[in-house]
Amino acid sequence: MRREYVETPYGYAKKESVERLSEVDAIIFDCDGVLIDVSQSYLRAPIETCSRIMELLGSPVEPKPPEETVQAFKETGGFNNDWDVAYAMTTYAILTSPEGFRRRLAILVEERPEEDPVEGFLWVSRRMREAGSKPLRLDVEGLRRFASLFDDEGIAKMERVVERVHLPKDAYRAVSELLAYPGDIGSSVVTTVFEELFCGSELFRSVYGLEPRFHSGRGLIDLERPMVSEELLTELLEVLGDGGLGIASGRARALANHTLGNLMEFFVEEATTFLEDLRGDLSLMKPNPYTLLRSASGLEPFKAVLYVGDSAEDVIASERAREVDNRFLSACLYGNAPDPGRALRRFMELGADLIMRSVDELPEALRHLRGAA
Repeated sequence: MRREYVETPYGYAKKESVERLSEVDAIIFDCDGVLIDVSQSYLRAPIETCSRIMELLGSPVEPKPPEETVQAFKETGGFNNDWDVAYAMTTYAILTSPEGFRRRLAILVEERPEEDPVEGFLWVSRRMREAGSKPLRLDVEGLRRFASLFDDEGIAKMERVVERVHLPKDAYRAVSELLAYPGDIGSSVVTTVFEELFCGSELFRSVYGLEPRFHSGRGLIDLERPMVSEELLTELLEVLGDGGLGIASGRARALANHTLGNLMEFFVEEATTFLEDLRGDLSLMKPNPYTLLRSASGLEPFKAVLYVGDSAEDVIASERAREVDNRFLSACLYGNAPDPGRALRRFMELGADLIMRSVDELPEALRHLRGAA
């Protein structure tokens, strides 16, 4: 359905939403890509996780999946969790590997003696490398097509997508057993490798209380920087009046604190929802509206709450939250996307209420909308 947008000095507002946007007196932020620049961390982490797992299996991928393929998965609306992206990429890499590699892997998965998934993977890894497998030439265009077949169901649709593109189902079952995903950090290979690479050995040990098994040294998180400042958050609070600011994110709270530091003090603590607040139920992650609704409850009372994100699943989650509470509105940032023009068009297709290039434009956008209503 085509929607009409009004171009403003600060972005694009959906015509039918202008009046409601003028009433916004509370804001909830996504964390990654909105409050924190993750272009060198979370955008790279799925790529590095896939590459590390394939390297451990004796078949490093060449080239590594490009960042555009991460975006391709996220545009479907079902890959808010970057662990899911890493799992999908790794699954595709293994299922498109030479038949001999797949056959040997499937046999070893059946033979592995360890019940612990991580130990079992390490046992398989040692024997795969002993066989001297060669580097795998990754079909990047094929990976993009693979990503395009998903929707907001995310990895719940994995088996159907594998069947649709005629990838080997027996190998898929072996991959699922080997990677033990979805699963917790310390038990699933995907989540454990991902978090070790992201956090670095010292922070991983501190946050999760586990010894690193796959990575030593610094993590990708050290390449992050806040995208907001004290001045910007202060200005937003002035615009909102008595309203407040919240966060709804799939990131661990300790990792948000690590990068944002004192900026966390600007957010109402009861209106912040992080990975730990899901209590292990990953089905509650976006596009499920749970995190948005939970954070909004900590900002009451308010007339209208704006959820600011940077991905398709953020728009979908906001729409689903609106079905429960019609005071929800969505805003999306497109300036940091690998292809900003494509991201802008996608957000318009999804019907985001407000679309801006940068979070820096938010205070003036809200002032402009209050004057335009």
